[in-house]
Amino acid sequence: MKDLTSHTGTTVTSQTLKKKQNVTLKNVNRMHVQTRPQKSNALLLGDISGSMYGTKLDALKICLTDCWRPGIRAFVFESDVFEITEQDIPNLQEMGSTNMLEVLEEAWQTDSNHFILMTDGQPDQYTSEILDMVRQNAKKAKIDTIGIGDQGSYNYDRDFLQELAEITGGKFYDVGEPIKLGSVVQELLEWKGADKLDSGPAPSGGVIEL
Repeated sequence: MKDLTSHTGTTVTSQTLKKKQNVTLKNVNRMHVQTRPQKSNALLLGDISGSMYGTKLDALKICLTDCWRPGIRAFVFESDVFEITEQDIPNLQEMGSTNMLEVLEEAWQTDSNHFILMTDGQPDQYTSEILDMVRQNAKKAKIDTIGIGDQGSYNYDRDFLQELAEITGGKFYDVGEPIKLGSVVQELLEWKGADKLDSGPAPSGGVIEL
């Protein structure tokens, strides 16, 4: 998560929040560093690239809002990667490309052992490059992947998202319509909540179509 700083010392990014001040997502990340929970239950990784316009971005915002609970952290990604707070969710905008490799690299730097990756499209990097990186870090966290479609069509690579999940013991969820996104994430959070993470092995990887 790179900071771009102007000559005035103010952090500037392509995602500027509409709050009392012009606080950016990266500013918010730095301001809240002292108040983060010591141990995260889950880390939500949400695609906000340009193709996530309309109902898909609306569904992601609703999902993040409904699923937010103590201990959860969330990163959103387009060409850049940002950590957000619950207050940032309404101001998210779709733009840029799909920098999936960087968001995973940032995620592995946290203490979370459960990632939920939500995307509607193709990553910027070669899928083989991402899968190689996932194999190297597979023991750090289980990754559930969710493909978001729109009006019965999808642009994401089902095989890639399924393999990414299965490498880490996670599952791939094929969400046919954005409205279903929130219920899928809620199910995953209940399955792998903090009170269940140490209770035994999770079910084996696979594909779940909704």
